[in-house]
Amino acid sequence: MSDSLVTCPENSVWGQFMASSLNLEFFSIKIDKFADTESSIKIDFKEQNFENKKVFLIWQLYYFLEKSFCDNPINSQIIDLLISIDLIKQNGAKEIICILPYLPYSRQEESVCANFDGPVDLLGKILKTAGVNNIIVFDLHAPEIKKGFAIKITEINTIKFWAKFLQNFKTNICIVSPDKGRIEFDKEIAKLLNADFAHIEKIRIKSDIAVALKLNGDVKNKDAIVIDDIIDTSRTAVSASDILLQNGAKSVTGCFTHAIFAPESFEKIENSNFDKIFITDTIKFNSENLKLRNNKINILSLKDFFKEEFLKILVKK
Repeated sequence: MSDSLVTCPENSVWGQFMASSLNLEFFSIKIDKFADTESSIKIDFKEQNFENKKVFLIWQLYYFLEKSFCDNPINSQIIDLLISIDLIKQNGAKEIICILPYLPYSRQEESVCANFDGPVDLLGKILKTAGVNNIIVFDLHAPEIKKGFAIKITEINTIKFWAKFLQNFKTNICIVSPDKGRIEFDKEIAKLLNADFAHIEKIRIKSDIAVALKLNGDVKNKDAIVIDDIIDTSRTAVSASDILLQNGAKSVTGCFTHAIFAPESFEKIENSNFDKIFITDTIKFNSENLKLRNNKINILSLKDFFKEEFLKILVKK
């Protein structure tokens, strides 16, 4: 891999870890804002350093902010990403592989009308135009996204990660899927753990509001483990914890890959029936700040797991 290097926004732990683990050259991307909020992107490199190189661009988005989503909206972060890609491409990179642990707009894969493919497809077209050849993501919200996406998507699922984490966690557990879209995913985890499985039927009232209606399966006197790809407003997760306790669960724990966390979700979790919530670092956090906001939330790092899976991807290529 002498023709490869890693780059990412400065202070990104993932980027520096991957570069040192793979013994690759590393460049950090500095992001500043003008007074009018326009982005200023700079990379500290010598001329021709990207020439004919394969560049692994690692980009963790962040959603949870001090007060609201408005401090640095996700769309602004996407613009920062696109400018960085274009800068790398124009400085001679022969291939850009963008590692987006969480793919934004992945919940908007469905079209709102016959002549519109949906925002996530548009994102794929924009990334392709900017110069990306391939993206690597964790736990796509909808696997069918890959079919119509403008560039190749390599998905890393976290089934083995969660199974390994949970293997010594509780003695009498039941894996619970809070969404029909995650049933097969969660069944695989239950199978690896030789654990029982249950799932919850829900109805979506609005785009951000879903209510748990019915439990299918037996959780009586068991430690219920709710596993989902995304936690956002926490309404689905909290209503799931309620229905599980109502059906006799001894305890309820939550495991979520992508922790977007709307500002109001922290109070909901703190007052919920969850014993603990475990999230991964696909989305960037200030861990100390997060701990101050909610004592039930614990962050698990995917760095080592990503390194293992990333090496497998390189071997396949």
